[in-house]
Amino acid sequence: MLEYPQKTTYVENEKVLDFFLHPELKNLGEKIVEAYKLLGFVDINVILSADDDRSLREKIYKLSIEAPPTDDTMVEKNFTDTIRRIKEKWYKDQHRQLKLKLARAQESGDEEILSSLLHEKKELITKERELR
Repeated sequence: MLEYPQKTTYVENEKVLDFFLHPELKNLGEKIVEAYKLLGFVDINVILSADDDRSLREKIYKLSIEAPPTDDTMVEKNFTDTIRRIKEKWYKDQHRQLKLKLARAQESGDEEILSSLLHEKKELITKERELR
């Protein structure tokens, strides 16, 4: 979104930030979307102006310097692939968490929670399949 701010509209409409596992990055994404909506452009210096953001700002600068230039013809493919990978990681994490909850419910013998978790797992699998 920093390189291609026009993609922020898609990110917002598709609720891609809901799939971010790291709160710090999700918060940054939300700031980028808001800045783009207000200003029509993204300036990382404006978004990360507080001293608290210094470490994150330095990481972003470093990544932007080290990142190889992207061929504009590959932007759409890279963007789509990145979103798919973000969602895949989120689903993987959700499956892991559900597996732990299911194991605890089985150990405690709580059939009501077990049934609820199995229903949740079924819904998660259905939504994940829709992704593909």
